[in-house]
Amino acid sequence: MIGQRFGRLTVIAESPKRGHHKQWRSRCDCGGETVSFEFSLKSGRAKSCGCLKIEGLVQRSRRGPVKTAHKMSFSSEYRIWINMRQRCSNPANSRWYSYGGRGITVCDRWDQSFEAFIQDMGLRPTIEHSLDRIENNGPYSPDNCRWATATEQQNNTGRWIKSVLIEGKDYTLREIAARTGLTVNGAAERVRRGVVGVDLLKPRRKARG
Repeated sequence: MIGQRFGRLTVIAESPKRGHHKQWRSRCDCGGETVSFEFSLKSGRAKSCGCLKIEGLVQRSRRGPVKTAHKMSFSSEYRIWINMRQRCSNPANSRWYSYGGRGITVCDRWDQSFEAFIQDMGLRPTIEHSLDRIENNGPYSPDNCRWATATEQQNNTGRWIKSVLIEGKDYTLREIAARTGLTVNGAAERVRRGVVGVDLLKPRRKARG
């Protein structure tokens, strides 16, 4: 079985049996991994790590056809989105015990739409950046995520920005982003640069030309 392809899956190792049924660990073309029964692979029931189903959900989203679904299906952002959902919802995922297994979830907005994820997070700034949860025990959601380098993640103490007081009112990063036209990351960067008060709510400057 090792090395054989079934849909998007390539078998990479044998996994412990469940009852009398053999199981195999496979790597998906999207970069994710999953464990499937041998009979599911051979019958064609198991074709991917779950990304095929996710793509179908994206395309059937209430927002209508999602343009980014077919233009970014091989991008690192799309792979990160799929892996995020897998480790939080699929017990067969190798990292599930550190995420879904201890209660880490994905917010409904991101769980249902890759387009919404990109709208909130923006594109990955560089290949050195990965998706980071600000509060380590919190969910994957616009208010609790940023693109961060390994160094920035190491400096994350779990007490990062949750809200900012502006003229007597608490604003979340998402609210600041909505007021300014910035991404949540962009709003967080303003706070990190020391911008305070109403200056945090100034609209994003439009590029010239």
